[in-house]
Amino acid sequence: MIARGNAPYDTGRPYNNLLRRLNASDFALLEPHLAHEESPAGGLLYNSGDDVDTVHFPCGPGLASFMVPNEDGRLGVGRSYTSRVIQTFKAEGVLETRRGSILVRNRDALRLRSCLCNESVKNHFEEVLRGVYPTEEAHRP
Repeated sequence: MIARGNAPYDTGRPYNNLLRRLNASDFALLEPHLAHEESPAGGLLYNSGDDVDTVHFPCGPGLASFMVPNEDGRLGVGRSYTSRVIQTFKAEGVLETRRGSILVRNRDALRLRSCLCNESVKNHFEEVLRGVYPTEEAHRP
């Protein structure tokens, strides 16, 4: 397992929402297997069809994309379209770009413009973790 990124460790844990939500005993099981690793912009974690033997936990401000080839071999989103979307977000003050990186300036505005993918993943993890770590509300009569 690899905890990626160079974000703050103020809680003694890597800056990853999943790792930070684990209770102490569950995190203690994973901690000896975690290693910090930097990844360059555009770095490849896996190729399609690879056997996965390492789990990556992106930490801090980062972005991981899933790129799956279509039947004709092209990727799902073209570079020119992505560039136009980024330019629009920059003009609206949502994003800022620097060489090899994208900085989110207005998280709420970006969230409003995003597809339901991010919210679906967030809801899934909250649902899964709620079963593992019940909230105080679950214990109220």
